[in-house]
Amino acid sequence: YFNTNVALTMLSDEGIYSKQQAEVIMKNFFAQNPPKNVTIQHRGSSAGGAKYAVAVYECAQGNFRAYIFMKDAGNGMLIHELRIEKD
Repeated sequence: YFNTNVALTMLSDEGIYSKQQAEVIMKNFFAQNPPKNVTIQHRGSSAGGAKYAVAVYECAQGNFRAYIFMKDAGNGMLIHELRIEKD
């Protein structure tokens, strides 16, 4: 569900990555931090149709806060920005 390019912040690392690079980074994060539970704390949308959500990601290593920003890229809603920070 990533857009062609994604603004990705993973803890202290941040950058603009291609869809393929972002998928590898996320796959590595999930391999190192398997989920126990995910709770959506807040969600909303803008007048322009963009949507966002804030979630708590729980795993054995602790809790993380995730922020997801999505926009319609012409072929459905795609993730344009994803931030994961230590909670």
